Amino acid sequence: MDYALLTPEVNSGRMWAGPGAGSLHAAAVAWNEMAANFYDAASTYATMLANLAMSWRVPSATKMTAAAALFVAWLTASAAEAERAGQHARLFAAAYEIAHLTTVPLAEVLTNRLGHHVLVATNFFGQNTPLIMLNEADYGRMWAQDAAAIYAYAEASAAASRLTPFTAPAPTTDPGGLAGQFAARAVGTGHASGEVLQHVARLHELTPSALQALASPASSGTWSKVWTAITDAANAMRKTTEWGLLGGKVAFEPIIFSLSVMDGMNMAA
Repeated sequence: MDYALLTPEVNSGRMWAGPGAGSLHAAAVAWNEMAANFYDAASTYATMLANLAMSWRVPSATKMTAAAALFVAWLTASAAEAERAGQHARLFAAAYEIAHLTTVPLAEVLTNRLGHHVLVATNFFGQNTPLIMLNEADYGRMWAQDAAAIYAYAEASAAASRLTPFTAPAPTTDPGGLAGQFAARAVGTGHASGEVLQHVARLHELTPSALQALASPASSGTWSKVWTAITDAANAMRKTTEWGLLGGKVAFEPIIFSLSVMDGMNMAA
């Protein structure tokens, strides 16, 4: 943008009507706090690794320490980047404050324009012509001063806004090992779920026989089979978390219903 093409009313108005440098100073403080937190975390990790290296001397400890050392290095580098970001925020704030001081106050610009209109309106016989020329010269000075201040601010703020992008930490675990764990867990969950379904189906098959057996007091074998099926289904459901609420709803609501029917028939007998 060519700020020299904008009138002092525009340039001064924008500079004096803005929110100020308060948010930039707050950002600098926040970046410094983040840097301090990163440094504290890096120091804590380094201390823990040193203690671990002294007390745990096995190959797995060596691998873990090497992986964690990469994370400590990342914390330290990130702390330095956060410090630089805080410095840039302070430079940005300083650039704004300098521009604010060197920009002509809007009130001064408006006073000049008001005086110009009065001089022109009362210049009946040309007596105000010298004053009008002085007024216009002062207005030209304001125009040049504002443009120079805004150009300097744009250059300084552009330099202060150049930040080095933060990098992600290096992985500290083996992706292949995690994939193997997830695969094994999926297989185990599938087997456990299938076992639950098998026991629930067996239980549903035995329920009608158990109800019929209640009519004959001498028949007790079916009742023991029902309780065995209940126990087997419950044990199978404990092996997988996927069957938590769903398994209880599918398997045990029919069981509760069946037991309530059996109790009612016993009372009737």
